[in-house]
Amino acid sequence: MRTAHEVYMRLGITEGVAIHNFPEPRRAIIVRHGQYRRQQSCALQKAAREEIREIVQSLNDQGVCPSANRVWGLAKKKSFLKWGTFVQAVHDARRSLNIST
Repeated sequence: MRTAHEVYMRLGITEGVAIHNFPEPRRAIIVRHGQYRRQQSCALQKAAREEIREIVQSLNDQGVCPSANRVWGLAKKKSFLKWGTFVQAVHDARRSLNIST
């Protein structure tokens, strides 16, 4: 999905031209891009949570306590979650796998 600016460039117009001459299509482009970004963000966060769950399971299978710090050190997709959300995802994974805290 292209940004609004990329769409304008491809159409050969500036944002100013889009604002003044094509306000409705411009709004539609901006809304659609926002929807796309939210969908991408949700997909990335879901993938990060799944990775966390797999790491928690793997550590537990090895007899190692899957603490948030330990999982953080192994996770590759952690940048998609803030620390508090990451810790909550570890807690949720431990709970769903019936691993005591």
